[in-house]
Amino acid sequence: MADSDTNESIIIDSVADYDEDHGEAAQNIVEYIEQHHLHVTAILETHIHADHLSGCFHLSKVFKAPIYISDHVKEVYASWKDEFYLSELYHFEHFLMEDEHLDFGHSHLEVIETPRDTASDLTFIIGDAIFVGDSLFHHGTGRTDFPGGSAEQSKLAVNP
Repeated sequence: MADSDTNESIIIDSVADYDEDHGEAAQNIVEYIEQHHLHVTAILETHIHADHLSGCFHLSKVFKAPIYISDHVKEVYASWKDEFYLSELYHFEHFLMEDEHLDFGHSHLEVIETPRDTASDLTFIIGDAIFVGDSLFHHGTGRTDFPGGSAEQSKLAVNP
């Protein structure tokens, strides 16, 4: 997402078929950003879990941009670390909470907690655009059967 006046941009959910071994899909993102002379100020994740592998760490190194994710990722990690033999929490620079706001260029982003798959799911609103991650799909809603997932909380998040 880029502000057309300033070329400041953010990357949201850089999952795009990312493979940690070769980084090819992330390289496509890098090339696009360079071709359009954009300045990446932040990398945001709507959520992260086993089926949502992301190129955010690679892109953060390339663009020297901080990574933002839900503060609730700490809870998700705590519930999964023994089951998946995780040694440490990934390095994220900023942990987001409900009603936080971020600005890039002249654009304004609002953070909404939308726990669905896990307690760490976020939705981002920028103007009339909404980025929902796995909270909503074309023919329905995301899963709620992962540890920490909640259909009830998800309903409350979108229908307060």
